[in-house]
Amino acid sequence: MKVIDSQKFIYKRLSIVLILFSPLFLTISVRAEKPEHVRQVLETKKCRTCDLSGANLSRQSLKGVNLNDANLRRADLSRSDLSNADLSYTDLSNADLNRADLKGTNFNSAKLNGADLVNADLSYADFSNADLTNANLNGTKLYGVTLSNAKLRGVRLDRASLSGLNLSGVDLSEVDLRNINLSGLTLNSVNLSKASLNGFDLHGAELKSANLSYASLRDANLSNAKLRGANLNNANLNNANLRDTDLRGANLNGASLQGADLRGAAIDAERLSNDTFQANASDYTGWGLNRYVLQDFQNAIAFSSLTPTTQKHTKLKVILYLL
Repeated sequence: MKVIDSQKFIYKRLSIVLILFSPLFLTISVRAEKPEHVRQVLETKKCRTCDLSGANLSRQSLKGVNLNDANLRRADLSRSDLSNADLSYTDLSNADLNRADLKGTNFNSAKLNGADLVNADLSYADFSNADLTNANLNGTKLYGVTLSNAKLRGVRLDRASLSGLNLSGVDLSEVDLRNINLSGLTLNSVNLSKASLNGFDLHGAELKSANLSYASLRDANLSNAKLRGANLNNANLNNANLRDTDLRGANLNGASLQGADLRGAAIDAERLSNDTFQANASDYTGWGLNRYVLQDFQNAIAFSSLTPTTQKHTKLKVILYLL
């Protein structure tokens, strides 16, 4: 009986030990980098397809390192110099790249979902085909960055410097664009469908062939923007500033233009809403030359900027034109 009781006691104590230390064992299993791979990186700056998951490479000088197709999941690369590095096809999911120097780094087809890139310098980095889902890019420098075909769903860009950024063809439809200055950016063929851009400053932006269908652009500044061939189907442009904007070939079907300023804009849309917006008489004449249904304009012209004498003369001209 004593032997049996003793065995039971030992088993019970072992169970308690296992329960208490199981988190430690789990932590050890998660931290799976191979020490020889870490040494190889630091000594040769070349470790393609290496297992560096969970590795601590913080504050290291790794300029030009080749880590193509390596496993860097949850790795700590904060404040490290990785400028001009080859991180293409690398798995950097949930990695810490806070304040890292990533100028000119190749992230082509890399996995960066959930990665921390806060305050990193990403100037001229290549993120073509990269997965940045839920990545944190707050405060980053993005000058000259390539994001073609990158996945940006849920990415955070607060306080990011987007000056000189080319977003052509990028899907921003599910990106939180609050606190971002998009003025003067190249956004050709960008997908901003259903985006909330109320009050945004987009003056001078390149938005050729952009998808802005169902987007909310109330009070937005789109003056001098290039929207040629853009899809503005059912977009809300109430009180938007569209002065001198190029809207030739744009789809404005169902777009709301109540109170919008269209003075000087170039438009050849087949149909405009019956909303009351602002336009000069000279604009009216120019638009009419490219339209089939001239009657669409008659309730949409405001001559507020014309002198009484000119206004009277121009109104007569318009009436004769419509007849």
